[in-house]
Amino acid sequence: DFPCALLATGEAVCWGGSETLFSGVWWLDGRFKSISSGSESILGVREDGLIEVVASTSGYSTPPSGSYLAVDHYCGCQACGLHESGHAECWFAFNYGPVRYTGPWIAVDVGHAFFCMLDEYGRSSCCDLNGRRETPSERLSALSVGFAHACGITLDGELICWGGDIGPA
Repeated sequence: DFPCALLATGEAVCWGGSETLFSGVWWLDGRFKSISSGSESILGVREDGLIEVVASTSGYSTPPSGSYLAVDHYCGCQACGLHESGHAECWFAFNYGPVRYTGPWIAVDVGHAFFCMLDEYGRSSCCDLNGRRETPSERLSALSVGFAHACGITLDGELICWGGDIGPA
């Protein structure tokens, strides 16, 4: 695993490692706006907005070009970047994608079987790898996606979860 921390200065430090990549504690070169680390890779958004595959054991395809605010990914399966124009752009293993999801979105979170986006009004939209969409009716202040489930905090402070064993229900 590759846990990382992003400091207020834009510097990123990572630790852990694998048999094929880094071990111990190491600093990433340059400064970042966003960093996403996982069991097989580290992706980052540089200060200039470009997404970079910093380290990978899974052969990630080339990220989309453009200027991004944030990036999130799950293992070597899929990744999504939040473009500064507000759209989300996602790309997948085996050089599939990128696919654009019109926003404006303020957050994107990626799991193994699907990903979700959140707009400034608390509306969310989730999409699985087959293109099926699921949107909770409740408005959310935050959301988090896991392997095949997602949870969100409603504007009233209630925790709700959805999804299934093989993707959104």
